[in-house]
Amino acid sequence: TQITIHWRDNSQVEAGYQVWKITDGGAPTHLTPDLAPNTNSYTDTNISSNHTYGYQIRGYQLDGANTLYSSMCTTTTSDLHTGGGFTVL
Repeated sequence: TQITIHWRDNSQVEAGYQVWKITDGGAPTHLTPDLAPNTNSYTDTNISSNHTYGYQIRGYQLDGANTLYSSMCTTTTSDLHTGGGFTVL
């Protein structure tokens, strides 16, 4: 089982992207490794049944500057039988 998230790469200067995950309303976890520049999707295979997962995306630059987090998008594993996943735009 997996959740795939997609987003629009609106930046021309990012060094990469960070994906943050929240499980059942807990504390955000930074999923590593960071993603390469111009990436526009991520597949999370570390999920299990009957949980709610939230994801946020954040771009970063080589000088250490970070963009704001994207809006939080959530899904539950009970929804995955229809394909799951969502789009962050």
